Amino acid sequence: MRINNYTIPVECRHISVEASNNRLIIIFEPECAGDFHCIETDHVESVPTTGDLAIFWEENDSRSAIIARMDDYNVDDDIDGKALFQAANGIWYEHAMRFRSDEQYNKITQK
Repeated sequence: MRINNYTIPVECRHISVEASNNRLIIIFEPECAGDFHCIETDHVESVPTTGDLAIFWEENDSRSAIIARMDDYNVDDDIDGKALFQAANGIWYEHAMRFRSDEQYNKITQK
């Protein structure tokens, strides 16, 4: 028998274990399906849904991020299934992260 150690991904809150064909399958699952570990914030963040207040940015230009409500979401099979997020300004962005609360937005804009 071989013992391996695996680090549980930060965004995962649940572990499922399944026995199949004399093997154990271990699945690490986030608390919510849209949760992910964001490198920029080093926190578990959520993918926004339509109407959510979010931060939008491009892969190579995170310094020019915008804050807006999300209007639409699209998974484009032409670019390897990459998700695209449309902000309220009508522009599509490669990345979006939902604000944790409207209070968080208010704190940022009041400074």
